[in-house]
Amino acid sequence: MWLYCYLIAQSGQINKCVVNGETTFSQRPCADDGELISIKPHSIANKDAAGRVEKLNDALDEVSASNRLSDLQKEERALIKEIERYDRMRNRDLKSLQAKKFRAKNNLAGAEWEQSISQEMQSVNMKYSSKIEVVKSKLEIVSNQIRSLQQKGVH
Repeated sequence: MWLYCYLIAQSGQINKCVVNGETTFSQRPCADDGELISIKPHSIANKDAAGRVEKLNDALDEVSASNRLSDLQKEERALIKEIERYDRMRNRDLKSLQAKKFRAKNNLAGAEWEQSISQEMQSVNMKYSSKIEVVKSKLEIVSNQIRSLQQKGVH
């Protein structure tokens, strides 16, 4: 019954009625003599509950930020590995082309072939350089986000 009264108390007032010797509570006025009771929410309990909710929300925010930092750090490591992989691939391809270019010097027709290989080497270098630049741009964004979280005290 008191729980019912507590729930009704959101309106701030409740009617206490006595019918046939039995006490009841209602939002509607009593038919006979009734008593209008003003009910105030228990402010200390509400403040305490609000404080606990705020602490829980703060803890949740902290965990979320910590998880975000961890995810960004993993992404940062993956991007660094991707840059290193592109660099290895570029070096491998250029080394292969340099070997071709060296073989081209050993015959008369090699001069034209050597020029073609030089153009191919430039193309390979540009291809990997542009891929590396794209990844470096992503890495810069991720690194800035990591620094921002760390400056806010996130670990």
